[in-house]
Amino acid sequence: MSKMGFFDGLKKLANEVTDTERVQLGTEIENIKFRDEIRRRLVGSEDDKHLSITSIEHKKVDNLRNSMSLDYRQAVFFMDTTMLRNNGNLGFGMTTTEFYWSFESGNSGKLAMDKILFATINNNQVSWLISNSETNEPLIEEVDFAEETIPIIRMIKSLLEADPDKIQSFKKTIDVLLADEKVNNDVLEHIDNLTLTDNHEHSLAEVRMLASEIRNNNWRAVNIDLNRLRKYDETAFEKQRILILAIMADICHDSKQLLTFDQKALFQIFKAFDFEHQYVSEMVRLLINLNEFFDARIICLTKLDEETRKSYLAEMDAVDSDISEQAGQAVRMEDIAYFKNNPNAADVLLDGGVMPVELALILQKSNKFIKQLKKLSDDDYLKYSANSFQFTWNMMAANQHDLKYFIKLTDHDSRPTDYVMDTGRGMIISAKRDSIRAQEKAYRDGKPVDLERLNRERESLNTSIQNQNDANRKLEREQAEWDSMMKQSLATNYAAFYKKLNFLNEEMVKDNLRVRYVEGESKLTSQFQDRIQENKKKIIELTGQINNMTTYLVEEDYKKAPLTRTEFEEAEAYKKRVRNYKKELLSKANKNAPLAIEKAQNEIEMLDAEIADNQQSLTELPDKIKAEKWLLDQAFQNWASKEPASHLLTELARLCAKHISIGDYDADGQKFSYQYSGGEGHLKVPIQIAQSFREEFTPENVTGMEVANQLIKVRYEFSNQAFVIPAVKVD
Repeated sequence: MSKMGFFDGLKKLANEVTDTERVQLGTEIENIKFRDEIRRRLVGSEDDKHLSITSIEHKKVDNLRNSMSLDYRQAVFFMDTTMLRNNGNLGFGMTTTEFYWSFESGNSGKLAMDKILFATINNNQVSWLISNSETNEPLIEEVDFAEETIPIIRMIKSLLEADPDKIQSFKKTIDVLLADEKVNNDVLEHIDNLTLTDNHEHSLAEVRMLASEIRNNNWRAVNIDLNRLRKYDETAFEKQRILILAIMADICHDSKQLLTFDQKALFQIFKAFDFEHQYVSEMVRLLINLNEFFDARIICLTKLDEETRKSYLAEMDAVDSDISEQAGQAVRMEDIAYFKNNPNAADVLLDGGVMPVELALILQKSNKFIKQLKKLSDDDYLKYSANSFQFTWNMMAANQHDLKYFIKLTDHDSRPTDYVMDTGRGMIISAKRDSIRAQEKAYRDGKPVDLERLNRERESLNTSIQNQNDANRKLEREQAEWDSMMKQSLATNYAAFYKKLNFLNEEMVKDNLRVRYVEGESKLTSQFQDRIQENKKKIIELTGQINNMTTYLVEEDYKKAPLTRTEFEEAEAYKKRVRNYKKELLSKANKNAPLAIEKAQNEIEMLDAEIADNQQSLTELPDKIKAEKWLLDQAFQNWASKEPASHLLTELARLCAKHISIGDYDADGQKFSYQYSGGEGHLKVPIQIAQSFREEFTPENVTGMEVANQLIKVRYEFSNQAFVIPAVKVD
């Protein structure tokens, strides 16, 4: 660059920085009334620092024309979204017929102003209808606008939506679209979300969408749109409701076809719209397929007659029995993968009312397996164990009298250790010894040594060694106390475990089963009533906001950022500043009020629906509680009563039989000597079967257990004969 060119550049830059020349906007606009109405509404905008309404910096004129094709003489306004002086390359503006934009994100373009009637605004995204240039098919275009432009777009949209001529034009276009079979669901959904769409148009759009969604098996969308249709046209809703429920019932009656459908969505539709309870059997079938047995049983017991529900209940009982059997087998095989692939299986009840992790503990399965399975189990179910004999976790961990196993799987303080301090003291003693030895060697070699210092270090070493010995003795005492405590805990829990086998605490078991099956009626009643009252109170508050939304928004904004009077500010000056500030907030509130009202109305609709649901739940609660109590009794009979408890006892007896060791046979007395845990004895066995009895002795032949006088005896069957053999002495 030449010297002259360089200085010319500096001069040009200086001119741009100091340029204050402005030109008038919109001087050639014909529709002056519309222009002035827009400008009037823009006055006082919170972004007016960067908003040009009547004039614009001269330097922006060329930039507007070159970058956005916006002629300043036709411009109603221009917003500079870069917030930089003399820049017109990026921003948002409009004429009386079109919007123009160019943003830092790279989005740029223009849009016919009337198209904003066919636009929806979601956060910063504006979506509107366009036509495919080749097929003339309606499509949706989406553009992310700069955040500061959205309030202006909303304001202009609201202004146009109040124009009767614009409304009439909108209606004609919508009528054509709703009559066009080529219009897809995305476009229909868009029409459904437009502000000017009336109830009749909403209804037509929803019915069209429902038909398409049914053809495409999009049942989640069916649920949403059927709910919407209900708001707009009760007659059309009722017709579609009856039709859709009948179609769904046919689907449910074809068991193979049903598996290919979204069964959860089908159930939700039946639940929401089967007002006459005509399709209860179909709902039960769906819940069974979804493995939601608790809810399926409740519906069976509250809404189906005894004959109809019998087969469903039997089917679920059979599945539960299979799952229980599979879970029990998975415990015996330590198959943690089964429980990870079937998470609910970790909480099923097995014989004796034990959960899988409790059975694993009783059977003394590996520490790793039990800890993994416990993580998959419900904490509340474990806390309120439903096992028939009310074993605690520590009792079950102690039942085989294995101290190491008991310590690994129960909660307790760690065994005392002084590893860190002991290591530190050892290092200090070692360092002192090394120092003393070095000084003693130097003294022997005739080198100068501070003998007083050497003696002090010897005394210090002796003190450290004494402290170390004292600490070791203290640690040994604490460890001995801990070991004794753990042995005592093991013995106590071991004895308690076998003592529990003497009786079955039916009431306590049922109390704990209530955690799984029965909700508190009075508590639930209170909860439903409280929710209803809270929602009604909220509706009153929202209704008050809607009736005076601008005032509400001003007050809320002022609460978030209130003005405070400064030290040197007079009262009148402060009041004036507050008034001006609230005027600004009012301008903002006027722009935001329509959207805020819409949100409040939507919230009221949701609250009304929730009130209806809670009132329905209150009505059905007594029957539901009655059904839950029936389920509790059934669960007790199936898993925790005397018969299933006896199966658990048999399993325990087989564990105890492992302690029996058959010894020598006395042919003259026809009896075996044998040893068991805690004692020894003799067992009468006929000589004809004696040899095979000993060779084939196995816990698998144990059929039950007897408990008496601190002695566990097992019932043993062999060669069609029954034997009762002591296995464990509990003391």
